[in-house]
Amino acid sequence: MASPLSVGDVIALSKLAIALGRAFTKGRKSAPEEFREVESQLYSLSAALDALTPLLPTPANEDADDSLSYAVRSCRRTLTHLETVVTSYGVLKKDEERKPNGARFRRWNTAIKSSWKSIVWTTEGGDLAALRSNLTVHTNSLNLLLGVMMKCVKSLPL
Repeated sequence: MASPLSVGDVIALSKLAIALGRAFTKGRKSAPEEFREVESQLYSLSAALDALTPLLPTPANEDADDSLSYAVRSCRRTLTHLETVVTSYGVLKKDEERKPNGARFRRWNTAIKSSWKSIVWTTEGGDLAALRSNLTVHTNSLNLLLGVMMKCVKSLPL
């Protein structure tokens, strides 16, 4: 059985989605225009993850719904793969350039302008359109599960 969902894990994923979204349009001159939609979808995914955290199981009730656990694990795989891609093609700030707790990403490297269409953006080997589709699926799945959970909470007797 998979380990139960942790509020901290989901919050960390939300922060990762925000950081990746910022990276996609950081240094706008070096980023292709198509990255703006990915940025927006990453922000939407972060919002869905944030909305989900108050409804996650508490340590006393660790029986997380299998659908929810699967959705979050799938989201984690996509975001961690995307993080490796961003790290590979981004120019990182040197430690002396960083503010404490500041972002390491500075801008996309110059090769991204010519090669972004050939980059493997997803764990399945997909292109940027496949990445956008994956992010949309993750966001929609989380929002659907959130709606079901809210309905269940509202139907509980007081």
